Amino acid sequence: MTPAAFRAVCGALNWSLREAAAQTGVAVNTLRLIGEGQPVTEKISRRVLAAFRREGVRLSFTREGQATIILGQPVGSMKHDALPAELLGVPFLAVRPRADGTHRVFFEVHAKDRPEGWPATRPLPFSVPRRGNLCDPVEVKAIRADAKHLEAALLRQRAPNPRSPHSGVEELPLPATRRGKRVDSAQRLGNRV
Repeated sequence: MTPAAFRAVCGALNWSLREAAAQTGVAVNTLRLIGEGQPVTEKISRRVLAAFRREGVRLSFTREGQATIILGQPVGSMKHDALPAELLGVPFLAVRPRADGTHRVFFEVHAKDRPEGWPATRPLPFSVPRRGNLCDPVEVKAIRADAKHLEAALLRQRAPNPRSPHSGVEELPLPATRRGKRVDSAQRLGNRV
């Protein structure tokens, strides 16, 4: 198992090192070594791969050592969809298989995360013609670049305007006290009650 593949699968599963340790039964420091490319025993590698399989993730390696991560349903399901390792960890990415073997790829933002006027899904890529072929490195590169562009635009729209007088989080003043007694806002402002 390569360090990049380990980090990519943990990212796809949204596992921190502590969560990965809990799921695999391997110590956090040992998992850190895997992520850094340090050698570990075959027993530990098998434990990690078994935990990935339980979550529906399989790793396939080419002769050149390049990993393809296959995401599917958790154990018990026979349906798996191949997703190139380059697309793992890309935020807001949704991949839906078609009956003809191609894939629809979307930049998908949940309602609670998107600003007003932002569409729920946008098909990717938009910089090159879409064919749905995730084995084509040109299309995968365009999907990744377009997703990065959309993510930057989304973050810009969600960020408060620094020129606005109401930008950022407003701090509420603590209630003023006088010798242990609470003072209402009219008295704080100097008005007589």
